[in-house]
Amino acid sequence: MEQKYRIMLVDDHASTREAMSHFLNRQPDLIVAGEAGSGEECLNCLDHINPDLVVMDILLPVMNGIETTKKLKANHPHLPVMVLSNYTGRTLIKAVRDAGASGYLGKDRAYEALIPAIRKIRDGESSFPPDIFA
Repeated sequence: MEQKYRIMLVDDHASTREAMSHFLNRQPDLIVAGEAGSGEECLNCLDHINPDLVVMDILLPVMNGIETTKKLKANHPHLPVMVLSNYTGRTLIKAVRDAGASGYLGKDRAYEALIPAIRKIRDGESSFPPDIFA
């Protein structure tokens, strides 16, 4: 059996992490390997959790998702990050990409598009809204 793709969820709302974890763990090829409630917690436990992908909210206490992504990528340049947000502006999505994220998804589309986006990133592609950088 092929090893499952390990995901770390980073969101300051425990209920959001719980719902996403339940949703992702139902997939035969994915597993939530760990969770964090802040950017600092994410950075502190990355080496212990050893995820294949970090799925991170953009609005986090103290250090937002963009800053957390920059710090994460500085120390783990090959670890992909997908940022989730309720905000979908072009400037924000460009900032997410410039921070080093491999993907961005609006939370309004998370349940319909999250699994395909994760698999796209797993396969070495990026996953941003179509035509956002045109």
